[in-house]
Amino acid sequence: MHVGQLGSVVITDNMDVVKLQEDLSRMIRWSEKWQMLFNVRKCKVMHIGNCELQRQYFMGNQKLEEVHQEKDLGVVISNDLKVSQQCQQAYNKASRILGLINRTSQVRPPNGGRNEANSW
Repeated sequence: MHVGQLGSVVITDNMDVVKLQEDLSRMIRWSEKWQMLFNVRKCKVMHIGNCELQRQYFMGNQKLEEVHQEKDLGVVISNDLKVSQQCQQAYNKASRILGLINRTSQVRPPNGGRNEANSW
């Protein structure tokens, strides 16, 4: 087992599964000792790749939610590591902003909208 980026852990065998669960239990005990509790509802598990060792993990007595994609610091990470969901969300956001700009801006004639016959 080794730790990757973004808090990821690479599981290669059943012993790694046991070690990871022990680490989660150790973190819970530490947080209780120092009264800095985890919000377990915000802790999630994502299995990436074709791993046959997909297990359920617990923090305390609460099962961690398994997700297929998660947004971290504005970046969507999916379990297949494809960027299509991230690109789609960026496109949708840009389209909303451009639509807002289009709806709120007005095109004025070169003379500022004044009738030339009445200008002084």
